Amino acid sequence: MDVRRRQPIGIELVKRGIVSQNDIQTALDYQKQNPNEKLGDIIHNLNLCGEQDLLDAIGDVFGEKTMLLRPSDVKIKVDEYISPDILRQNSAVLFDVEDRKS
Repeated sequence: MDVRRRQPIGIELVKRGIVSQNDIQTALDYQKQNPNEKLGDIIHNLNLCGEQDLLDAIGDVFGEKTMLLRPSDVKIKVDEYISPDILRQNSAVLFDVEDRKS
């Protein structure tokens, strides 16, 4: 198990030069009004950075490889074929994005 302290995603994105500190403050202000939304989702929904940059940074923060799949890449309902146990074993999370909301 990786014992490194995980860096907040906002700090990682600023450190990489992908977003500014003002961008992160905008996202944090938005999050105060919408406390149930995750910062990464907010950053994406406000178009503060590209989705691949965000995904790469999240993967690095968690020490995991990431892959961006679009609906056209997957022709099946993945959740009908992959059990929750397999997802846990592989540190994988299934999610769907529609209308820019996850």
